[in-house]
Amino acid sequence: MSYDLSAIRRYTLASYARYQFVNQLGILLANDPFWTVISLTTTNGVTGATHGVIKLTNKADTNMEFLVGLDWSVNYGAALRFGLKKQGATPSLDCYTESGKSSQYDMALQLQNPGTPAKHMAAGALSRMDVITQKECIFVMTTPITYNDTDVPVRLYLGRCKAFEVEDNSYGREFYGVFGHVPLGVADAASLEFSNATGYVVSRGVVKKNRSNQLYGEYDFVGSSQALSPGSGGRIIMSPFLLGNAQEGIRGTFWDVNTAVLRSTQFFPDGSVIDIDGARYYVLHCNIEAGSWWPQSAIATHTVAQYGYNFFDSVAVPFGTRVMLFKI
Repeated sequence: MSYDLSAIRRYTLASYARYQFVNQLGILLANDPFWTVISLTTTNGVTGATHGVIKLTNKADTNMEFLVGLDWSVNYGAALRFGLKKQGATPSLDCYTESGKSSQYDMALQLQNPGTPAKHMAAGALSRMDVITQKECIFVMTTPITYNDTDVPVRLYLGRCKAFEVEDNSYGREFYGVFGHVPLGVADAASLEFSNATGYVVSRGVVKKNRSNQLYGEYDFVGSSQALSPGSGGRIIMSPFLLGNAQEGIRGTFWDVNTAVLRSTQFFPDGSVIDIDGARYYVLHCNIEAGSWWPQSAIATHTVAQYGYNFFDSVAVPFGTRVMLFKI
């Protein structure tokens, strides 16, 4: 059976050096049908040495634009920073510079170890990168190679979000943002709520406009799914990524992107297509997440781990395989 995969593109880079994350992402997407990529020389919003800044512009809606930059320093290692505003000649990674929370808008690319910090600062540490693009979004996943026990498996959603209610166009058309494996916009002193130890295991992203039409709204997101599929009758149980906060409740979801746990991948290998309730989904297998991330204040002194990181709010059951499902 053949499927029309014109609504989706997948790119794979078998191996890249950690400090080349942004540059290699730009190269992979150079001829993408849904997104335009431009490499920039700006250092606005980067405090350490920059190893690349790219601008990703949606071809169907050129108002939707993302800046992604890699900040590197001896003390803090590698971290991604972002900007969501359409900017002029001197663009800035302004989620970092204008948030008022500075370092808490970093998205770490490696874990720290107080005993052997140099191991995890290694610029040349290798990972594999898989990228999915669609008309409304980009999803990036990496799999560590050199330090598979300590490098962070990156999960990064850049794209539009789908609101449950009809929204005013002044802010509804700017309901798009950045969501990853590290909660963005979380103050160091108030982050224990995100710790695995408390049971409140979610991540947090930032969108360009909240429902109050304010710039850079923060939203927790959850994609809970531990129901093993297929179940009775061959039914696949998939879960959306729900986006919400204390002020608005649940506002919406990622755009046609879901998750599930498969008890067997025999009939649903990586790169296959699943039919669910009359719709078709492209299957991307995800390796299990584990570990912790450090805020910059802790990294600088090589102190103990403070917070867990999870793109998913629950680890897949041991005998299941976590997958991402992209509607095609």
